[in-house]
Amino acid sequence: MARTVTVPVWVLVVAVVVAGAMAAKPQHPERLTSCQTANKYGTAPSVLCCFNLWAQKHFLCMYLANPRYRRYFAGSFARNTVTSCGIPLPQFC
Repeated sequence: MARTVTVPVWVLVVAVVVAGAMAAKPQHPERLTSCQTANKYGTAPSVLCCFNLWAQKHFLCMYLANPRYRRYFAGSFARNTVTSCGIPLPQFC
């Protein structure tokens, strides 16, 4: 007789929720161009800049490590821009 393996329903629900959450966070580094003035000149970041930073905060380490995206954080005031928007700087990038 063949044995069947049952998987609790909650395991399947968690898997679907996690997969959906990961898919719901698209990467759009080009939206960070709204922060270039603040990064370069130290001006206060705009509401649009902060909104876009919050939307992309999960990808900050990836952007900083990738030369293609690092340009969005070029400038001596980039750290101030991120913290001014209330986003904690990633500790381990």
